[in-house]
Amino acid sequence: MATSTLKGICRNVLGGAEGSLVQVFETLNRPGSPFLRQDDAFLNAAQWWVPLPEDEGEGGWRLIRLGPSMQAIVTECVYAAPRSGSVPPEGMVGLHFLLDGPVELTGTGPGAKALPPVTMLASHQAPGVRFAVFQPAGVARMLTLCVAPEVLVQSFGLDPRASRVASRLMAPEPGTVSIVEAVMLDSCRALLEALLAEHVGRPGSLAASVGLLLRIVGLAVETLVGDAEETSAGSYSLKDLSLLENTRQALAEDLAENLSLGDIARRLGTNQTKLKAGLRAVYGITASGYRRQCRMERAMELLATEQLPASVVAGMVGYSAHASFTVAFQAYHGITPRAARQRGGALFRPTDRPDPDAPPQARA
Repeated sequence: MATSTLKGICRNVLGGAEGSLVQVFETLNRPGSPFLRQDDAFLNAAQWWVPLPEDEGEGGWRLIRLGPSMQAIVTECVYAAPRSGSVPPEGMVGLHFLLDGPVELTGTGPGAKALPPVTMLASHQAPGVRFAVFQPAGVARMLTLCVAPEVLVQSFGLDPRASRVASRLMAPEPGTVSIVEAVMLDSCRALLEALLAEHVGRPGSLAASVGLLLRIVGLAVETLVGDAEETSAGSYSLKDLSLLENTRQALAEDLAENLSLGDIARRLGTNQTKLKAGLRAVYGITASGYRRQCRMERAMELLATEQLPASVVAGMVGYSAHASFTVAFQAYHGITPRAARQRGGALFRPTDRPDPDAPPQARA
């Protein structure tokens, strides 16, 4: 399968191939920068709004700088296509919080939906270790916080000896990146939603955002030292990260052969369990879910831009039965393959997909 070059993540869009935070904020601080900005001299803080280009989706990134030791990227985008990039070693601890999409609060009666827990991925690279980041197409609502380790220790009281996960996170072994996955306290979701509701230019927005960020870091530290059962930690070497990236590429490019994760593991000379855990920890994906997404995005491309018959497209993306492909395509995109081919001319953005929880009659 021929694949196009993926657009970069926020770091690479603003900071180039290196993607360092220093370069990102140098770009934002250049004279004549076109991005909306708000400053607070008392807090030594600033924030910027960087809109996503219209042909790449909707929404944008809000970047917040609180002195030299804490930076944040608040993402509220609908990506029209997957994006990828890399994170260089900068001596910072990364705290990543994901909200998959708009959350609908309901009552407690029949049919009420429980809010999923917020998961935090914390990462810390040893010198010389760079790791790749992949963001799938669709809704992306998340917070990435980069905090200097000494700030976590001196200002937030994080004792690396307090728990096994804190110890591993704060002192990654040479040549590795330490990754901790933890389920956050319920109060974290409300703070994240409040942060995403702020916007550059509103009076008091920057001060409010700084306050929310500090509370979120405090909750993260509380979670790390708690050593809860829902918290897991692991270390990944450069070789491990290369294996995981090769696995992701194999899943994206090998749409028609139906290779299992075990098959890919044997090809790469490793084991399935290691790849399964690593894909979840490093990329936040499962093999089956990621392959399904790649198949459906490629199928839409073939139908809408190349005008191939649905029966042909089904085989090209790994479906032997046309009926099974039609069901899967409609469940993912909200329209039939035939309708996608008739519309043609352009790929449909993820926002064109109906809410999967909507009643059947609401599906176009």
